[in-house]
Formats: sequence, structure tokens, C-alpha cells
Amino acid sequence: MSRLTGAVLGAVILTGVACTEGDQSTSGSSASPTAVMSPTPTPTPLPKLPLSEARLAGRYNVKLYVTANTFDSKPIQQQEFRFVPRCDQGACDASVIGTMEFGHGLADRQSAGAEKRFDIKLASLGRSYRGTKVGFWASCNDEPDKDRWTFAIKVDRAKYIDDAWMVVRWSGTWTRSAIFAGACLPGHLRSVIRGTLDRS
Repeated sequence: MSRLTGAVLGAVILTGVACTEGDQSTSGSSASPTAVMSPTPTPTPLPKLPLSEARLAGRYNVKLYVTANTFDSKPIQQQEFRFVPRCDQGACDASVIGTMEFGHGLADRQSAGAEKRFDIKLASLGRSYRGTKVGFWASCNDEPDKDRWTFAIKVDRAKYIDDAWMVVRWSGTWTRSAIFAGACLPGHLRSVIRGTLDRS
């Protein structure tokens, strides 16, 4: 056998081996079946409830606008109130708690011992809340004196937060009046208040 014939024969044998290995690799593999994906279920939207069913709870950033005032002191515009419901869920009576921050007349109030912190129960009246309480929030000369505070607010907006229907915005009024027993003249204050839920 000549060298040329042997080379050609070797090439044929090698080519056959390569084809055989390729056939074995192809025949040994099996095509995987196409996976059938189930459609993702669309979440059921939560029902939009009346504002009267929204829960008044948590801290609210408050803007206070004084419209009439005969007291020597005046509260500042930026306040913070906290509402504590008297039930486990839903809308119900709540306590409004805070520390009324005063600007003008603050030093005189402090030296006289007038209280800053308040805790007043508000009755739930559907979409509205109202409550009145008398405390030593006023001052006459160098002594604290009784002052009647009234909060009256209504729910303006609510939304779901962690699956709970919550009050996120409200507005209303805060009024105070004092009929002093001493030499001081009676005092009256009326203000408009607006609160927005603090989610920080």
C-alpha cells in the first residue's frame, strides 16, 4: 500500500470515528418538554371605605393658624399631635395628645406654671371628632389658671396603610377660653388646624 492510499484511508477512518462520536452525543441527549407557566393571579383590590370608617391613629404634623386671640401668649404654627384610639381596630373615640408649643408669651406661661401638655378625649361622630376639657393651661399674673380647650375636626382623606384604612389628613378648629377668677381679663382664642399623618 502506498503512502497516499494509507493517508486517505486513515482520514476516512478518523472521519468515521468523529461522526460516530457525534451521533452518540446527539442520540444520548433528550429534548426537554416546554414548561407550562400558570398565569399570575391578579390581587384583589381592597374596597374603598367611607371616611367615617377610617382609623384616626398615630402622629400627625399640624399647622395651626390663629384667627382670633385676646391672650398675651400665642401658639406657633408648627405643632405635632398624637391620636390614640380607644379600640383595637377601625374608627372609634380617640385621645388627642400633645405639647402645645407657644412662641410669643412662652416665658410668662412657664414662669407662671401653665401646663403645655394636653390629653383630651375626642368622641367619634362619624366623619367628625369633638372633645372639650378644662385644665390649667392658662396663666393669670404669676399663677396658672383654668382654661377650656375644645377640638373639633373632620376627616378629609384616608388611604390603606398596611391593609388598614387610615386617616391621612384632617382639618378643623382648636379654641380656648378662660374666665379668670383674679384681676385678669377673660381670654379667648380661635384657630384653624390641619393635620397630615407623619409616616417617617
